[in-house]
Amino acid sequence: YKPTKPLAVTFTDPKQWSTGQDAAVKSELTTPQAGPNGQLCMQLDLTFPAGKHMYCLPAVALPRAEMDGYRALQFKLKGKVPAPIGTLLVSVFEADGS
Repeated sequence: YKPTKPLAVTFTDPKQWSTGQDAAVKSELTTPQAGPNGQLCMQLDLTFPAGKHMYCLPAVALPRAEMDGYRALQFKLKGKVPAPIGTLLVSVFEADGS
C-alpha cells in the first residue's frame, strides 16, 4: 500500500486526549482554534514545582487506518519551553506498545 496523500489527523474534542503526569503537576488540555490560520490545535497549559524531576505526558490514539505505507510524522509546535528545562521530549508508540 502506498498512500497518495498525507493522512491528516485532527482531534476536535479535548476528551480524546489523556495525560499521565506527576501528582504535583497541574495541567489543562484544550483544543482551541489557535493553530495556523485558525486551525484546531491541542493546547496544554501546565505548572509544576521547579528543582525536581516532573513529567506531564499528553496522549491520543490515532484513528484506525492503514499505516504501513506512511514513513514520517509531521507536527507543528508553537510555544516556549521555559528555562531551565530547555528541551521537549516527543514519543510515538505503536499500537502493540513498541
